[in-house]
Formats: sequence, C-alpha cells, structure tokens
Amino acid sequence: MHPCLSTFAFLTSLLLSASNSGAEVRPPAENSSELDALLHAASLPEVFAHPAWLHVGHWRKTALGGYESEQDSSSFFLSTRGRTDPRAELQATLRAFHAPLAPDEVADYHPRCHYPARELVLRSLLRLDPDRLPQVSCRHYQRWREKLDVNRLELVFASYYFGNPSSMFGHTLLKLRRGPKQPDLTDQSVNFSANTGDAGTVWYFVGGIFGGFTGTFSLLPYFARVFEYNHLEQRDLWEYPLALTPLQLDLVLGHLWELGEGTWFDYFFFTENCSYHLLGLVETAVPGQGLTESFGLWTVPIDTIKVLQRRTDVVGKPHWRPSLRRRFEHQLALLHTPERAMLPELLAPDRVLPLTALAALPPERRVPLLDAALEYLTYDHGRSLQAQRPLPELEALRERLRQLGHFRAELPAAASSAPPTPSSTPEQLHETSRLALSTGSQHSAPFLGLLLRPSFHDLLARPAGFDPHAQFIGGETEVRVFPQQSSLMLRRLDLLSLYSLQPMSEYFLFPSHLVELGIAGRGPLTDLSAHELHLRWGRGGALALLPGGGATAYLMPGFTVRADPRDRWALRGGIGTHAGLLLGLPRHSRLLASTRYHWVPWSHHRHDAELSLGGNVPVTTNTELRLHATWSTFVGLEGILSGAWYF
Repeated sequence: MHPCLSTFAFLTSLLLSASNSGAEVRPPAENSSELDALLHAASLPEVFAHPAWLHVGHWRKTALGGYESEQDSSSFFLSTRGRTDPRAELQATLRAFHAPLAPDEVADYHPRCHYPARELVLRSLLRLDPDRLPQVSCRHYQRWREKLDVNRLELVFASYYFGNPSSMFGHTLLKLRRGPKQPDLTDQSVNFSANTGDAGTVWYFVGGIFGGFTGTFSLLPYFARVFEYNHLEQRDLWEYPLALTPLQLDLVLGHLWELGEGTWFDYFFFTENCSYHLLGLVETAVPGQGLTESFGLWTVPIDTIKVLQRRTDVVGKPHWRPSLRRRFEHQLALLHTPERAMLPELLAPDRVLPLTALAALPPERRVPLLDAALEYLTYDHGRSLQAQRPLPELEALRERLRQLGHFRAELPAAASSAPPTPSSTPEQLHETSRLALSTGSQHSAPFLGLLLRPSFHDLLARPAGFDPHAQFIGGETEVRVFPQQSSLMLRRLDLLSLYSLQPMSEYFLFPSHLVELGIAGRGPLTDLSAHELHLRWGRGGALALLPGGGATAYLMPGFTVRADPRDRWALRGGIGTHAGLLLGLPRHSRLLASTRYHWVPWSHHRHDAELSLGGNVPVTTNTELRLHATWSTFVGLEGILSGAWYF
C-alpha cells in the first residue's frame, strides 16, 4: 500500500481502537449532532497532529513544543488562531464545511470550494461524508481542473546557471502533464518564486537571505519555461515523472488551488526557497515521509529530488531535454568541412541563401546542416527578443527561420540525430556539504587540518551531475593544528568562491568569470597581523583544448581589493589576472593547475602571487582523496594530502 494511503488507514484504526478503549471519538448520535461528533474527534492529537492535516496547513513543531505555520497569509486560515493552532483550524474548517449557504451567497465562495485538499484529507481522517455537507457546485474549481486536464505530474530540474545568482544551485518546477497524445510544450508548469519587483542588487541579496520578499505559486505554459531555461539560458532540463494515484493527484492539485491568489510564504534564498515549497506541494500526496523536514540550514534544488527518491517510490527515470546549445553543437559536429563553410551563409539573414549549393547536397547531408541552422537561429531569435533589437532585424530572422523550416519540412523528420544522453543524471551528484581531514607541511612545519564546507562544489570535485566547468563554494572554513608549535591557525574562510569557465566557440562567446571573497591566514589564530581580507574578481574566456571538455584552459584579467594589518586594515586595490588548466581524467578524477598574480601598488605588500597544482581521485560518489601543492607570496610553500566525505 502506498505510504499516503497507509497512514490514512492507520489513523482510522487508531480512532476505532481509541473508541473501543474508552477514548470516545464519536459521542452517541442521540446526545450530539454529527458536527459535534466530528469536532470531538478533531480535538484528539491523533487527528489534528496527523501528518496529513499538518501538511495542508504547513504547520511545523516549534522549539517550545507548539506549532507554527510556514504559510504567512492570514487569509489562508479560517480560525484567528489557525497559524499556530492546527486543532483550532481543523475545528473551524469543520464548522465552515457544515455551514449552509446564505440565501444570497454564491456557491463558489463556500469554504468547501476554497479548500478541496482539506476536504479530501478530512474524508480520510474523519470519514467525513460529503453527502451530509451543504451541496455546492464549485464551478470555478471544476473549470480550472478541466482546463488543466492533468493526468500526471513531472518534477523538472533546470541545470545550474551562473548568469543569475538565484539559479546557481539549479531550479525545480512542476509540470502538469495532460494526455499522452497532447504535446507537452502546451502543458502548464507550476513555479514558486520570490516577488522581488524592481529590487536592486543589494536589496535582492539582503531581502533574499533574510526573508524580505514574499513567495507565491504561479502557473505558466511549459513552452515559456523551455524558452527561458532551455533556449535563452542554455540549461538542460531533466523531467522526472511522478507515479501518483488519482487520489494523490487530486490532493496535489487541490492544495495548489488552496495556495492560489491571496496566499504567500516569506521567501528565504537558502531555506524556504523555490524547491522547498515545490517539494512541499508534492509532499501533499505523501504526508508523513518528512520530506521538507529533512532540510536544515539550506535547501538545494537537487537535494529535493534526492530526498523524494530516497523516502518515496514515486519518482521515475528522468527524460532529458538538452539545451539549444547542446543540440546545435551536436549537429555541428556531424557536418563535413564544405557544410561547415556553408553554415554562416544560412545563419545570416542579410545574405542570400545558397540555394544551388544546398540543393546539390544529398538529403542525408542537408538534414544536419538545416537542423544546425534552425537550432542556432532559434537561439538567436530568442536572444534578439530579450535584447529588444529593432523590429526589422527580428523580421529578417523570422523570415530566415521560415525559409529554412520550409526546406527542412521536405526532408524526413526521423533523419534528425539527437545528442547522446549524458552518462550521469543530476541526482548522481555528490552530497551538498563536505568535511575533509588533512595532513601536510607549511614552511616545513607539519600540521593536521580540518575543513568544513556547507556547500557546494569545486572544480576538482567529481563532476558527475554538475557542470564540469563551474565552482560554487559558500562558507568553506579550514583550520590547522601545528603540534610542534602547539598553535591553531585559521588558514582560510571562503565566504564565496565562484568560478564559471564556459568554453568559448565560434558561435558561443560566453565570458568566464570568477568572484572570491574571504579571509586568509598564515599564522596563529590569535595573531591578527597574520590575516587578510580579500575580494577578487575576474572576467575573461575559456577554451576547450580537447573534444568533450577533457582539457580546458582559462585566462581572466581582473582586480583585487585587500585589507590587512600591514596597511593598517585600509582597503587597497590592485589589478592582475587568473589563469589555469583543468583536466578531466578517467574515473572522474581531475587535475587543476592554476596561477594568480595581482599588483597592488599602494600597499606594503605590492606583489600578490600564487601557483597551485591539485589533483582529486574520487573513491565513491561521496568520498575522495586529494593531493595539493601551493606556493604563494602570502604563505610560502605548502603541501597537503586530504581525504574528504560529502554529506
């Protein structure tokens, strides 16, 4: 039996056994009304504290043993105490469901029409009989359900995107699938997002971290999500089917209706974010599994899929929707040299189509050429819309798309070649946090080290399930103990370390960039003169030296801002560059050689340089061994051997 149904059956047995043991659930009919009996049953902890009821109200246990709902809109509750009292809200719901329609009241405004998921839960928990309630039509809700025409759900993961701070961890949304014969691009998608308005950069971060924005659910056609994520941002989409029963599907959709207009949650970038509340919506179908409760200080989108896989049996094998860039580069790799030479003419709307040369190609050679051209022009058109280019340019692009689409329609559709599905899926990524133990030498002094990283991934880590050219580290702290000196050192505190090394190509000239913000130390923790604060920024380019991204070189000029006691903690700025070579080796092993140099002219320490060579050998998905050698003007020479565990 499915966990959701088994919990309902379990509670029913609890109520019956409680009745038989003297804890009266339903007083005799001759002594009370049906509503009084239900209200009495609702006062039992087995009922008002049942996971199914707590979940539709989003109540969580507080540190003092009470309850508080994560739903922050007062209009969501029927009781004035509803936000902190699930029993009062349950009893208020029962009274509202039994309240007759007023003579001038529209049936659609009856509470039964506002709370369809609550009614389904109460039918199971209290054997609530809908035939004994006021009869209402709920036409608005029924029309909404008929318009959506949903027969299954898919949880969609949009891969990591480093062009937007809110998408660096990836993103999840829910796809409402219609019948199998309906094109999925016309389906609706459910998204939870912060209402940031026109917030500036500073308030965007501050408000997002400390709950300064409201978060709401919204519906949007799936093709609009595909256009945004798949086409403009070049993100792969992974679509995980959810095997839900009709009752579970009704619970999810009914609760989505309850969380509609007029309701909101406070939005927190690291905790109560898009993926957290989307998982909470899905959890309506499988209460009692502790899905959202399994998260602590942060919620990473891919972790919501992992926990759903581990604690339920509803997640199926994902379908991969490659980005436009992946599809274009796959078609480009199939072209012969003459066809590659012809491609720029097809992509330039202001140039005459080479019809003679195109017609001279065999049909099997025209297919990849036209497919490549159509993929790129689709991307270019979307980018032009986003950039609000002049209308004549847009019309020229559309005309070229129509022309090439006409030629492609004359060829067999089955002749297209799709990119090969990646060998690893997003949920195969290592866990979010990292703990490492190390031993090494610094200035010939041996040490033992401990490193803790709350999140997330670095360039040397096992790349399966992640972008192999990206790094996002937040809050990584490394301390060292020197037994001979009996001293403790804070080697570094990386508040933020972001690298995005997107290899450039003839058709995609995306820049690479880096941001580093943190504290570095080279002496005892108590010696402030042995520490510095730094901010580094760089922007440049990366090149793939081998096919498939096996070797990537990068160069990023930039600047640094530094403060240390040698300059009396005054801010000093300088310019410089970062460069490196990243190699992918067999069995997910990685090698990174990097260098950094900054010239800080108004500082006592003008030359800031570092050379580093590091290697990583994964042992399992969540364990690894690393060897690192570094020389810097700040610390000197150091070598480290470490073992790490992701958790």
